[in-house]
Amino acid sequence: MGEQDRTANSHMWMILGLVFMFGYLLLEPWLPESNFEDFYFLGSYTLFYAAWVIFDGWAQVPFVRDRYGDNYHHRLWGKPIMLGAGGLVLWMMMSLTYVIAIITLFPDVLPPQLPPSP
Repeated sequence: MGEQDRTANSHMWMILGLVFMFGYLLLEPWLPESNFEDFYFLGSYTLFYAAWVIFDGWAQVPFVRDRYGDNYHHRLWGKPIMLGAGGLVLWMMMSLTYVIAIITLFPDVLPPQLPPSP
């Protein structure tokens, strides 16, 4: 929107988000098992999202309001939702492929499993 420092800041947050997601994907098989292991990604990415909202997201709302006012053209949500759903499917495919490859190719490097709870 014409301001290079804000554009660079938003780009940095996008790159950090991708690094975080792929870093988690690479490290996930070696995370310790616990009763909360299903929430490792959800909890950590929620914290990342909260940090983005605090440090960059809230500043975008008044910027758009001040710059465009009532002339801001709102777009439909269909395309972003479809792109997000497609990204989620792609993420799941990559994640499952990676984990299955680790399990089949390197079974000795994974940590021991917890005994099943009664």
